[in-house]
Amino acid sequence: MEKKETKRRLQLSGANKVVLIVLVLLTVVTVLINILKTRGLSLIHGELYLLLPLSILVVAVGWGAFALFRRIGNRTVRVVAGILAAILLLVVLTIGMSYLSVVISLAIPQRYATVSTEDGAHRLVVMRVLDTDEDRVEQRHAARLESDPDGTEEITVEDWGYIYTAYAPVGKLFYRPESLLEGEVHIGYASQATLMVDWQEDATIGHFFVRDPEVCDGGEMLAETA
Repeated sequence: MEKKETKRRLQLSGANKVVLIVLVLLTVVTVLINILKTRGLSLIHGELYLLLPLSILVVAVGWGAFALFRRIGNRTVRVVAGILAAILLLVVLTIGMSYLSVVISLAIPQRYATVSTEDGAHRLVVMRVLDTDEDRVEQRHAARLESDPDGTEEITVEDWGYIYTAYAPVGKLFYRPESLLEGEVHIGYASQATLMVDWQEDATIGHFFVRDPEVCDGGEMLAETA
C-alpha cells in the first residue's frame, strides 16, 4: 500500500499578504538607501534613515501580535488582549517617536533651501542642523542678557543656532557629501543675519558667507555645484 505524502502550503490571507508586501518593500528601501549612502549618495530627508527601520519594527510587531491574538479561543479574552496590546503599542510608539524627534532635531541635517545660478544650470542644496556648540550658546546667552537685563536667565531657544552646510543635489532625493569642499556657517536662531552665496569658477563653486553677522554668526564654506 503506497503512502502519499501531503505537502502543506503556507497560505496567507489577503491582509497578511499586504502586510508582508509592505514589510518587504520597507526592508528593500532601507537596505537600498544605506547601500547608496556607502556609495556617496545621502538622503536629503535624512530622518528616513531612522524612521524606516522604526516602521519595519512597528509593522512586524503589530503583525506578530495580531497572529498571536487570533489563536486565542475565547472571543472576550481576545478582544480585551487586543485592546490592551494596541494601547501598549501606541504608548511605545509615542515615546519612540518623541525620542526620535529629539535625535532628528539635534543630529540629522534638514533641508533648508536650494540655491541655483541665474540660468539654473548649477544648484546646491543647503542643509542645517542645530548648533550644539556650548561656547556659542553661552555667548549668545550673555549677549541677550546684556541687551535685556530683565530677560530669562535660563538658556532659551534664542540662545541656540544652526550650522549650515551645502552640497550638490542628485535628483530631488539625494546629495553628494563630498561636494562640500570645506567650511561651515553658523547663524543664531534669533539672528537677523543672512546666509549669502556667490558663484565662483564659472559657477561650479558656491562660496557661502554671512551678511550682517550678529553674536557668534560667521564662518564660510565652499561647495561644488551639481
